[in-house]
Amino acid sequence: MTTSARLNELEQAENPARDLLVKLGYTFVPREVLAAEREDERGVLLTGRLTAALMRLNEWMTEDQAQRVIFNLQHIDATGLARNRRIHEYLVYGMPLTIDRGGRQETPTARFIDFDHPEDGLNDYVVTTQFRVRRGNERGSDRTTEDDERVVKPDLVLFVNGIPLVVMEAKSPTLLEVWKAKAVRQLLRYQEAGPEWHGTGAPELFDTNLMCVALCGADAAYAAVGAPENAYAGWKSVDPFTLDTFERRLGVPPEGQARLIAGLLNPPVLLDVLRDFVVFEPERGRLVKKLPRYQQYRAVRHAIARVLDGRTPSERGGVVWHTQGSGKSLTMLYLATKLRRSPSLQNPTIVVVTDRTQLDQQISDTFRRASLLEPERAANTRDLRALLSTNNGRTVMTTIQKFEDALGGDVGPRAALNDADNVVVMIDEAHRTQYGRLAAKMRAALPNATFVGFTGTPIDQGFRRTTLGTFGDLIDSYTIPQSVEDGATVPIYYEARLPDLHVEGAETLDRLFDTLFRDEPEETRAEIRRRYANKETIAEAAKRIEAIALDIAEHYRTKVQPNGFKAQVVAPSRAAAVKYAEHLASFGLAAYPIITTSHNDGAEFRHARELDQDQIVSAFTDPDGEPQILVVVDKLITGFDAPVEQVLYLDRSIREHTLLQAIARVNRRYSR
Repeated sequence: MTTSARLNELEQAENPARDLLVKLGYTFVPREVLAAEREDERGVLLTGRLTAALMRLNEWMTEDQAQRVIFNLQHIDATGLARNRRIHEYLVYGMPLTIDRGGRQETPTARFIDFDHPEDGLNDYVVTTQFRVRRGNERGSDRTTEDDERVVKPDLVLFVNGIPLVVMEAKSPTLLEVWKAKAVRQLLRYQEAGPEWHGTGAPELFDTNLMCVALCGADAAYAAVGAPENAYAGWKSVDPFTLDTFERRLGVPPEGQARLIAGLLNPPVLLDVLRDFVVFEPERGRLVKKLPRYQQYRAVRHAIARVLDGRTPSERGGVVWHTQGSGKSLTMLYLATKLRRSPSLQNPTIVVVTDRTQLDQQISDTFRRASLLEPERAANTRDLRALLSTNNGRTVMTTIQKFEDALGGDVGPRAALNDADNVVVMIDEAHRTQYGRLAAKMRAALPNATFVGFTGTPIDQGFRRTTLGTFGDLIDSYTIPQSVEDGATVPIYYEARLPDLHVEGAETLDRLFDTLFRDEPEETRAEIRRRYANKETIAEAAKRIEAIALDIAEHYRTKVQPNGFKAQVVAPSRAAAVKYAEHLASFGLAAYPIITTSHNDGAEFRHARELDQDQIVSAFTDPDGEPQILVVVDKLITGFDAPVEQVLYLDRSIREHTLLQAIARVNRRYSR
């Protein structure tokens, strides 16, 4: 690094960050002073501060017992992210320690952090710079110079009670668009996150790590340990400050790296994230640590405030509108965790309602990884009634269909399943029409419950009339333009192909109509002609779909696949999706229909029904996975959390009513 670049890094990134952290409540302690509290440069815990904190937080604890706790923390039988997860559980829930009290064995829980009083409690917050950690494979050395290559020196490290929770790497803003790549690469080397960095870092520094931060003065980004560069995101929320009070209290405007530092690293938010917003999940065969995005954290704060401050059920509820792909499942998990911890709610009953079995399973699995929640899936209607009839702090997972059956018949005030006022119902995809139909019954069965709807549907007049009218005012919104600006929305490129509608075998619409419906009664034919006989309704004509599929296959092979992209084809109906997938597969592409199916579907849907859709979607979101093209109707489209770039081929004939829907509806009408 050149001298001028290093000076820019110090003056515009590292030093301003340190000064702002001090204003937020951290004490700056030079690394030379902290050295006296460490066993040596390989030890990352400030054992002196941690010992003192343990004895403050646990009045029963002796110094010898504090040393045992520290020893146990340092000698956990796990490596990598599994070790990080075990330590995280101890930091959040405490560590059981067997002690002798007057000849009797007891096992109290040792607390590491005072979560309930983050600002004026028993915690000790320290920031230091250029913290030296000697590599674990380097044994004794007399070299102690600043350029000693056998040590790593993160620019800033944040300690809480002597435990390193945040590692920060600063770069000069003059590096422009490459500053983050350079900072993240350095953080990954410190972690030894890949084989190319083996032996060059100090992974023990990240055993207790909550997050890593890259900053350059003009900007900043954060991610969990092990995360690649594209997972590092900004933090735009300034809570608990407001835009008006930010500069007045901190002396700097809410811009650049200051926004992330003050909004995310201030002690109350940092400890809040540590306790209630960390999830470890398996993804594609490996463990991944997930932290909240700012819109998720903000939405949960706003929702908790609404639930706790509202005087009536309607005032406590509302709608969280976050665009597709912004992680609604995790937002629901974070909210449920906060609800469960809220003392004033007295161990609430939490009900999560989805509209698909697959989604119910997915959210249940996500909730199950949060040990505080212990979700119970309703196996059937009777099971759901039993779960809702008891008020013992359950977390109940159900589909809307079971809920509808459970509330079947006349449900009035006397038929309430649970009249407690600490029941919170979270509805996924709350814009769906069936929730509107069920709203009155749900409120009658749970008369004092709070209803929080989650949706990603665009806000329009219908949304305001139905969703907001059913669930209450908007709690928080995260729009598509905001998602695009944040880089959270995966790029989707719309490709217009074959603009004209050509149907082989029928020179006129009348001839095609006669061919398709010659066996229908005249009354039915007249109704179909009146309501549906137009270009949109013949969009599923077999030759048309085959021609479009061939065009897509050729375009994908020549223009899309060479650039490493995948694709989705959006069809006007499930039947069309099956046909598109069949043709694309016959043209040599790994294409699959991802559609909703049931056992009542005809033989043409058998293949789609037998597919393991979860496995296919998981492989699709892996850039190296086999599926090249997914054919959908409305099931996926933009709702991906995984970073896979894709082209979207959109059938221009998509309308509310397709040909097959027209036939089905008219036949149902005349068969009554």
